[in-house]
Amino acid sequence: MKTIAIITSGLLPVPAVHGGAVENLIEFLIDYNELHPTHHFILYTKADPSFTSTYLSKYKYTRFIQIYTESLLYRVKQTIRRSYKWKYYSNVYWDYFLKQCINDLKKRTVDDILIENRAEFVLPVYKELGIKPIVHLHIKYRLEETIPEIAIASIKYAKSYIAVSEWVKNTVLEVYPQGNVIHIHNGIQLDKFNRISKAEARKEFKLSDDDFILSYAGRIVDIKGIRELIIGMHSLKDIPNLKLLVAGNSFSGKGHKSLFMQNLIEQAKELDDRIIFTGYIPYDKIPTLLSASDIALVPTIKDEAFALSCTEAMASGIPLITTYSGGIPETSVGCARILQPDKKTLPKELARNIRELYESPEICKCMSELGLERSKKFGHEIYAKKILDALL
Repeated sequence: MKTIAIITSGLLPVPAVHGGAVENLIEFLIDYNELHPTHHFILYTKADPSFTSTYLSKYKYTRFIQIYTESLLYRVKQTIRRSYKWKYYSNVYWDYFLKQCINDLKKRTVDDILIENRAEFVLPVYKELGIKPIVHLHIKYRLEETIPEIAIASIKYAKSYIAVSEWVKNTVLEVYPQGNVIHIHNGIQLDKFNRISKAEARKEFKLSDDDFILSYAGRIVDIKGIRELIIGMHSLKDIPNLKLLVAGNSFSGKGHKSLFMQNLIEQAKELDDRIIFTGYIPYDKIPTLLSASDIALVPTIKDEAFALSCTEAMASGIPLITTYSGGIPETSVGCARILQPDKKTLPKELARNIRELYESPEICKCMSELGLERSKKFGHEIYAKKILDALL
């Protein structure tokens, strides 16, 4: 079996005990490899107190190298490095984490190196280890915007790129058309969704069976289109039992409310109790939220590399309204209402489509069935197998 080093970002630990979309996807990969072993992995991760030897011992084919990013020594060295301008690094937090990974890799023999979502790591790895790494890219390729002097080289000196969507793949090839890039769509744990009845889910959120529930789950920031959704809700006041559940906060996880979010809450007061801000809810409660809903909304305005929230809605068997943003159409075309992400027209279009679906149970049923069937293409085991095959 090949031995592959996986370099994470160092921001969150893997296994994903503190969440994180990319971290969960890495965990899917190493878990699948335990059941269907094809590789030995050496995984570089931020250390976590929960990572006892007993906890990690279930992994026979992954060796974990923990880097203690919260230690005093780490922070001192991080501060020292902050005083320098490193040619090949873009972020001091990540670059010192990477330095520890490289130092350890110099003592080992590996067949390949997989970098998770940090294209800026390519040149340091190639320069110091002489290995062209594979990059698994979960976002738009944007080094030409942030560090233009290394944008082309970070593709040229990579063995290959695995993009999470055709759209992300194209953002790499636009910078360097000769790049070796494939795309493999992300996956979700399908069996976590559509497991409980609508009535049972609504009890958990204290919702009436007579309500028609719209749901939005995500960060409460301008680029996600939540403001346009709330504006659109004002033109739906004549629908007496229509409510919108807004699940999320200004930032990932718990935290204070941004000025943007505070303003939205004030605007929502004009609609009485029709808009309910739940605040942050843990990821394991998202399936229940979706089961309680009649329509899911992902009205993002800025391009999304791959919207897992769209796949989750489809896997929950409910209609989806979203936008032509980035890689979203790749998952949702043919089974969702997909709108233009124009700030000026989006509120009106959201309201129109919500009303049409509210008034058309048969269309809702058809969309639900189509989405549920299409979601089967995005299971986490399908995703993990394709990644492992790409690494052979």
